[in-house]
Amino acid sequence: MNPKDSSSRKKRYIRVIGPRLRVLLFGILVLFALLGANSAYLSSITFLEWFTGETYENYFYQLMFLGHLVLGLLIILPVIVFAGGMDYRLNPEGICQLEANCPASTDRLSECYR
Repeated sequence: MNPKDSSSRKKRYIRVIGPRLRVLLFGILVLFALLGANSAYLSSITFLEWFTGETYENYFYQLMFLGHLVLGLLIILPVIVFAGGMDYRLNPEGICQLEANCPASTDRLSECYR
């Protein structure tokens, strides 16, 4: 086999994260950052109450807790859509099972997939 033959048969490079998925990923990362900041605030107030024995929970704390719940619920759908988009980009034919003729003792599972 000539080296020219193998180079001409190379698969075209496809970006795993396309432009629309990139926007969705950015939105998911922003939501996770907000959720993390909110988490840090809630945990610091909880720790401060435990450490000092005084109560620091007020109306703002309750709003932050409600915001934490809302952010957690808001992030579920975009993560599911992103995972589905990634699955489609990586496997457009929908093939997700091993080939029937794949030897069970193989170390390279990539040979078993189409």
